[in-house]
Amino acid sequence: GWLPVVEPPIPFSEVNPPDEHLTLIAHPSGTPFASALKNQTLPSHIEVFTGPEGGFTDAEVRQATRQGMRPISLGPTILRAETAPIVALSMIHALTWRG
Repeated sequence: GWLPVVEPPIPFSEVNPPDEHLTLIAHPSGTPFASALKNQTLPSHIEVFTGPEGGFTDAEVRQATRQGMRPISLGPTILRAETAPIVALSMIHALTWRG
């Protein structure tokens, strides 16, 4: 088991993930989560940015993409701000579990 780190909200301009991290941003127009990570070796650190109620704006997603984040979709429904991180963590667990 592992305990995820939940960071306080920060502006994208302050995000500077190390190259060895996989940094994702949740957005309905992103690549489906499992497809985006399928058939690749996942790093030991995966960061997922989930948005506020109503989600990130298209401008925020463009800025995040310019900073190296990969847009991913958490599914066909719009999730609440407190639910999206749980879904993202569940998806990461399902893709990385070696049981």
